[in-house]
Amino acid sequence: MAFSEHSPRTRDPKLLLREMDATLRIREIEKVHRCRERIQGRWYDSGVAALLFVSGLGILITVFRIIPASTDLLFWFVFGWVALFILSLIATLEVLHSKTLALRELCDWQARELSELSQQVNRLSHQQSIVQQSVPGDRQG
Repeated sequence: MAFSEHSPRTRDPKLLLREMDATLRIREIEKVHRCRERIQGRWYDSGVAALLFVSGLGILITVFRIIPASTDLLFWFVFGWVALFILSLIATLEVLHSKTLALRELCDWQARELSELSQQVNRLSHQQSIVQQSVPGDRQG
């Protein structure tokens, strides 16, 4: 029974290993790029922060005008809790925004490191092939 030329059983094991390694690297790089696109800044990010500020201010003004002023203690109690809630909400969203910015910076750093490591691997592979070609005799590697 003859195998075709492209059968995995007749291929060079080193070549097959390099192809598998390249396939795995490509998948990892694609995954990094998909994650990077998901955390990438959008045009509406700054608009969301402005909208959040305006809506918080609007809610405070609405609560200030709607609460009956018949009892000052109740008015300031309710107004204070609403103001605290709005500030907590804004602070939480700002923390999430700062974490997203940190993730973006981390992703950029990781992409640079991945590129540098890939270049180093290519240089070392090239140097290894030069050394193997210059050494006479056994080339099993």
